[in-house]
Amino acid sequence: MDSSRRRLLYRLWTDIQDCIGSASQWPRKIRALFWTKNPSHWDRILLCAFVHVNPLNPVIFFEWVAAFCMFDNRENVNHMRRLLNYFDEGRYARSLYAWNNSMYRYEYLDGTPAYY
Repeated sequence: MDSSRRRLLYRLWTDIQDCIGSASQWPRKIRALFWTKNPSHWDRILLCAFVHVNPLNPVIFFEWVAAFCMFDNRENVNHMRRLLNYFDEGRYARSLYAWNNSMYRYEYLDGTPAYY
């Protein structure tokens, strides 16, 4: 990996943490997924749910995906875009939940607390 790509990844990683909060406060699984190449179908859902629940701009997230070369093919990136669009439309609003780093609790996609 060349130095310009490392700088870009570092800048994007710090931008993501500026939006969401320190990665040390995230669930370990989510933190690991940000650094995983070719995550599975379920891992992509978990990652998108986390991005949706936390105040991370999808543009920054997809810049990270592109800079990190997270996927081998474009279909997986399109899958994540569709998931975020579905979440914005309200689909799966009470089916999925993720850690909200600013509220320090798990929340459904519609913002209500997830009691487990």
